[in-house]
Amino acid sequence: MFTSQQAGKQLTRGGYKVHDNNGDGKTTLSYRVAKGFTPQQAEQARQAMQSWQDVANVTFTEKALHRDGHVDINDMPDSSGGVASLPHRYMTQTSANIGTQNVGANPSPGHFFRMVLVHELGHALGLEHPGNYDGNGNYGRHATYAGDTQARSVMSYFSEKNQPGHDFKSLYPSAPMMDDIAAAQKLYGANTKTRNTDTTYGFNSNTNREALSLKSANDNPIFCVWDGGGNDTLDFSGYSQNQKINLNAESFSDVGALKGNVSVAKGVILENAVGGKGNDALIGNAVANRLKGGGGADRLSGGGGADTFVYDHASDSTPDNPDVILDFQSGSDKIDVRAVLKQANLSALKYVERLTGQPGQAVISYNQGSNEGSLALDLTGNGKADLLIKSLGQIKAGDVLALGDTPTANPEPKDPKPAPRPQPEEPKPKPEPKPEEPKPKPRPDPCEPKPRPYPREPQPRPDPCEPQPRPVPCEPRPIPCTDPCEPKAFIRNSRPAYGFNTHSGQSRAMHASAFDQSAFSARG
Repeated sequence: MFTSQQAGKQLTRGGYKVHDNNGDGKTTLSYRVAKGFTPQQAEQARQAMQSWQDVANVTFTEKALHRDGHVDINDMPDSSGGVASLPHRYMTQTSANIGTQNVGANPSPGHFFRMVLVHELGHALGLEHPGNYDGNGNYGRHATYAGDTQARSVMSYFSEKNQPGHDFKSLYPSAPMMDDIAAAQKLYGANTKTRNTDTTYGFNSNTNREALSLKSANDNPIFCVWDGGGNDTLDFSGYSQNQKINLNAESFSDVGALKGNVSVAKGVILENAVGGKGNDALIGNAVANRLKGGGGADRLSGGGGADTFVYDHASDSTPDNPDVILDFQSGSDKIDVRAVLKQANLSALKYVERLTGQPGQAVISYNQGSNEGSLALDLTGNGKADLLIKSLGQIKAGDVLALGDTPTANPEPKDPKPAPRPQPEEPKPKPEPKPEEPKPKPRPDPCEPKPRPYPREPQPRPDPCEPQPRPVPCEPRPIPCTDPCEPKAFIRNSRPAYGFNTHSGQSRAMHASAFDQSAFSARG
């Protein structure tokens, strides 16, 4: 399995990119959206451009002057696929041609149409397919590495189901995924201004991005988080399914009814997670996290840092369905029950050896042999625990936040969060070289493209079917596919380009009968 950094290098192996031709330190593209799109389809095109602009230092501006490149976004009413040209220094105008057949006037999030837009715009920015395939492909024969699926990249041909632990239920990504973000940032640098204040993803979102926001339990998110800083939250509180929510960079979460559908890009630091009504698993990272499991019997792991486990209701962890904190560290981690006490009209806790029928009594237990602990609260005076929290690790009275208490460890990072980078590791100090041993020149990376004057700039392969520079479709040729899980496709001939078309054998619920699954047509 490639890391996202390795995959980003693979996606940019050809050296294609939009160059800063005017030398202003920015990469700016003008664009034109064809009038053949409906207003809603045109808005989807603009949102797709915005999704690339959010993650990398590239700007799309309609009818911009003094730009470094231009992309025409054209509609293809007789196709459900797409084709796009690749940029380089001496060809600043590219195109992304998008099929609108059977799309409908107002495509919804997760529709194949939106992924085609993001995919073809990725080509217009210089990203290639993860493997050397074009027009048709089979995962078993053509995938270069195990992660060559749509779970990690919109540039892939192959269903996320080819990668264990992923199932999008016939839906598609609506924005760049983990490996796409790494690739775009390798070409243009990371956009660290994106969402660099406190941001919530999912329910109660303040991202102002449709792909990152949830409004009802019927919504199905498929996205990768890129975040520039602040104190940030994954909020999946509106779901009743059993979920896994992982705050670590380069990790995947199971959110709602899908599997492996939410990921976190390399270099991103998220602080907080909120679960739903199911039996959720919440996994923290190396910083101070606030983890709120919600209803159900949740399993919570704070990871490193001084973590706070938050309870808003007595029903969040009951004797019948108790939460388990898997790595509680007394003196560092905290359990916050202030909201529970406020709802019960209690001002404080009284710690006792056993419950005797007084509201506000609390019993802490610990078995040193098994390292199992628990916290039980009687909120009503019935002599029974209304809130029961179990732990691996000892809980002490000083670890519990009641009314009037403030955390001794700030749940936010002590220092401002550093701006995420595609390669965030700090360089280690190196000793000064001896005078008689001059520092050797660094060895060139054979995988990095070398700038060369025209015509030695990396060029796409000539199209044997059509030598002319502009796309000219040939008659489609059916290509057999022996793998029942992979698409059957046909190749459209064009100038140096990459593309989609969707005549295949794999069923997808989002498609009408005229097209069942995506394949790609490309010349590279």
